[in-house]
Amino acid sequence: MPGPEPPPVDDLDVPAEAGILDRFAPFYDLEYGDYDADLDFYRGCAAQAAPRRSPAARVLELACGSGRVLLALAVAGHACTGVDASPAMLALARAHLAAADLQAALIAARMEALPPDLGPFDLALCALNSFAYLPTQADQLAMLAGVQARLRRGGLLALDLSPVDAGGPYPADGEVVHQGAWDRPGGGRVLKFVSGVWDSAEQQHHVHWIYDEEDAAGRLRRTTIPQTLRYTYRWEAQLLLERTGFRLAGIYGSYDLDPYNSESPRLLLVAQRP
Repeated sequence: MPGPEPPPVDDLDVPAEAGILDRFAPFYDLEYGDYDADLDFYRGCAAQAAPRRSPAARVLELACGSGRVLLALAVAGHACTGVDASPAMLALARAHLAAADLQAALIAARMEALPPDLGPFDLALCALNSFAYLPTQADQLAMLAGVQARLRRGGLLALDLSPVDAGGPYPADGEVVHQGAWDRPGGGRVLKFVSGVWDSAEQQHHVHWIYDEEDAAGRLRRTTIPQTLRYTYRWEAQLLLERTGFRLAGIYGSYDLDPYNSESPRLLLVAQRP
């Protein structure tokens, strides 16, 4: 069944960085399309954020990609809006939603530069370390302040961060490592390699994602995607939230809501607009 009608919004101008992000779109679903470990966590957040006496929440997803989380929340009956800087990603999300006979508003915009007339929402979320796509602390503050202004009072924000130690995420010293391989449904194969350099002073990981495609005839094609990712530590994340007017409501180390510690696989922060 289609979910509630999402708020009416228009696509914005294509962001300047869309060309780089669009290169990722042909590979995104191969790598993450079947990932579902976090979906119950976001279903729980949406149920908690829904207004009293209403089963549905108004949900905003930042960096929604091809709509993996949006689709799950729309199936659950929530009114969803997705923002992504890549029109190619949004085209995938639109196709996935249409195939499932579901609705969501999709907007081409940077998550630190949201349109002024967007909202209000009951829940905002940023999944799978997408917060790291904001390469500076100023960008992160702009995103958090923009989201806070578009939540209703009492609304929630859920951030999913990847913990990192002082040595940085792997690979950190310029080496090239093999990260995955996938068979194409129509034939052929995709291999992924990653090279990265860690700047501990700026907490930035300068990476190149390298996708080698071999088609059914054995022909090879390489796509290289440069990115700068900024990693955020536990106490810094809390201070950023507090500085932008949020109150920390919970911090967890897994999608099962285990307490966060130095061995946790995830850093999940749930914050509330007072």
